Amino acid sequence: KKSDLTGSVVSVKAEEIIKVPVARVDQALQGKIAGVSISNNKSQPGSDPTILIRGANSIKGDNAPLIVVDGVLGVEMNMVNPNEIANVEVLKDASATAIYGSRGSNGVIIITTKTGSGGKTKFNFNSYYSISNIAKKIDLMTAAEHAQALRMYPDNGSDSWDWMQELATIYDNTHVDTDWQDVVFREAAPTKSYFLSASGGANNTTYSISGSIYDQDGIVESSGYSRQTLRMRLDHIVNDKLSFGGNLYLGRSVQDNAKADESGGSWGGSVTQSGLRFSPILPIYDDEGN
Repeated sequence: KKSDLTGSVVSVKAEEIIKVPVARVDQALQGKIAGVSISNNKSQPGSDPTILIRGANSIKGDNAPLIVVDGVLGVEMNMVNPNEIANVEVLKDASATAIYGSRGSNGVIIITTKTGSGGKTKFNFNSYYSISNIAKKIDLMTAAEHAQALRMYPDNGSDSWDWMQELATIYDNTHVDTDWQDVVFREAAPTKSYFLSASGGANNTTYSISGSIYDQDGIVESSGYSRQTLRMRLDHIVNDKLSFGGNLYLGRSVQDNAKADESGGSWGGSVTQSGLRFSPILPIYDDEGN
C-alpha cells in the first residue's frame, strides 16, 4: 500500500518490458528506471546481471535487491518470462524494510504476472528469431609468418627454442594454416523465442495458462542457454470479502558455460584468449580425425 511507504516507488508497465526482445526481465529494465543500475558483467548467455538500487550498500555483503513475484519472496528472476509480466514496481528506499524487513534493505523489485479476464478465451502468441556475430576478428599471423618468426628466434640453448624449431618444421611438412578464432566462434549464433498463452473466464472465475521456449546459442562454441516455462493461474471471487486462487509455475533452465570470462597467466585464461595465442601451424584435427 502507498500508505506503508514514504520513499520512492517506480512502476514499469508490461508494454515497456516487451518492447525489447530479451530473455530476462532485468535486461528489459535496463535504462528504464532512474537510480537502478543493471550491468552485464559476463558474456555467457543466461548469466545474471548485477542489479544495484541507488548504489552499493555493503562492501562485503550482497547488494542484490529482493525479488518478489506474485507475493512470493526470493524468486529467481531468470525463470520469469517477460511476456508474462503485467507490472514491475521498484521500491528504491530503505522504507521497504518496513514491509520486508532486512531483506529489503537493498531495495525491492515487485513483479506482478498477468491474470485472466472475463469473457471469451483470448490467445496470444509471440515469437522472434535473431542471429549474433562477433563484431570484429583480430588480425593474426598466418602460419607462414609464424614459422618465419620462430626461425628468427635466437638460439639460447633452451628446450623452448628446440620446440619452436620443431613447430616450424611441422609447417614445412603440412602447410596447415588455422585461424583458431574461426574454431572458437560461431559464424552465426541463433536465438529463438516462442510464447503462447490463453486466458479468459466467467462467473467470477478467471484463468490464465501460458508456456514458453527460449533457446540461445552463444557466440563462443559450446556456450548457450535454454529455458522452458509453464504457468497456470486460477482466480475466483466468492464475494466482496472472500476470494481465492492458485498460481502454479514450472520452469527449467540449462546454461552451457564455455571458459570465456576467466583470465590468467601466459598459459591460463579463457578460450577466447587461447584462440589468439594458439599457433596457426597446428591443425584442428589429428590424422585420426580427433
